[in-house]
Amino acid sequence: MKSQKAKLTFSLAIFSVFYLVTFHSSISFCAMNVGGQAASTATFFQGKTYNVNNTDDIADANPGDGVCETDSGNGVCTLRAAVQEGNASSTHDKIILKAGTYKLSLLNNGNGLDIKGNLTIVGDGAKTTFIDGDKKERIFTVQKGAVFSLSGVTLQNGYATGYAAGIFNLGKTNAWNTNIIGNSGLGIWNAGGVMTLTNSTVGNNSNGGIFLDSASMRLTNVTVSDNNSNGFGGGGINSLESNLILTNVTIFHNVNQIQAYLSSGLVFSKFNNGSLTLENTIVAKNSPVDCAALDAPNAKWDSSLISSKGHNLDSDGSCNLIPDLRDLRGYKDFNLGPLANNGGETLTLALLPGNPAIDAGDDETCPRKDQRGMARYGAHCDIGAYEYWPSENEILNYALPARESGVALPH
Repeated sequence: MKSQKAKLTFSLAIFSVFYLVTFHSSISFCAMNVGGQAASTATFFQGKTYNVNNTDDIADANPGDGVCETDSGNGVCTLRAAVQEGNASSTHDKIILKAGTYKLSLLNNGNGLDIKGNLTIVGDGAKTTFIDGDKKERIFTVQKGAVFSLSGVTLQNGYATGYAAGIFNLGKTNAWNTNIIGNSGLGIWNAGGVMTLTNSTVGNNSNGGIFLDSASMRLTNVTVSDNNSNGFGGGGINSLESNLILTNVTIFHNVNQIQAYLSSGLVFSKFNNGSLTLENTIVAKNSPVDCAALDAPNAKWDSSLISSKGHNLDSDGSCNLIPDLRDLRGYKDFNLGPLANNGGETLTLALLPGNPAIDAGDDETCPRKDQRGMARYGAHCDIGAYEYWPSENEILNYALPARESGVALPH
């Protein structure tokens, strides 16, 4: 029987303040180090802050004049106009989006909203703030040399016959508390760039979740679920000659329609460079298999190219997991709840009672909170992006009430 570990202590309070300062009001863009490659430090919010007050898609009247408005003197600031002003600025500007749906109706040669400078976009929350591609073209293109931060939004209905329908990253991108869902094309293509994705979901995209090409990327507390692929590699994540680190990630129920290309959950192809590292990560119930790794120079599949740091789980034994590192291999009956609102800003997959991932994580490497922002519960942290909490009645039966600790139960 578990003991209650989720008391809101002083240390948790300090952590919460640290989290908010680091990711929401910091004056510096934290350096990212992914697979040995560090993103350069860029300044946060040293320029202007643009408060978008109109959800229409209208261009800026005079990009570079420091005023976000669609016509001289009208005071109407749209998302596109704010991005254009930010691109024309030499400083790191910030865009604030209130709740609403920002539908992109103007075309930009397939690129959607081009990010060319140093820019941060902060939405009111992924449940209420939507950037919609209108099924016409990609939503964001982050150009080489640009530094982009994105939080508190859902990217949906992007369109691309090639590349990405959600985010095409050539620069440095840091996204958190973001849904990238329901796009016609890849959710994310990281092409030679550096990217971090935290507390976010990539789901229900029609041509795969995430593709990396000679890039670096770190995923922490991320759900990659219900993506479909019609081409080479993973319906979930496909990493080609790239450095990829997965910490408390859930990769579940992704499908590759062309089964000859083997993997649909997680695929890694190595020619000369690149690495794939998993810790506290679930790769399960993907079709046709969970994991595949290609030794390209020798033209052979070699799962030993996948590096486990322990406390991972797969459902078919294909991910080179190591029992001595407390990995869980081949759990065929493994299952999760549907992709849904389980509390927090983004969609998640709930661990169900009795799931083997519960209490099977590594407390030294798990983030202090799960994807939803929920504190850890039980003897140990859980594998994957979601921390299991029993019902409130169950807690009252055998432990201190969660409400006494100040930690809210998920809804």
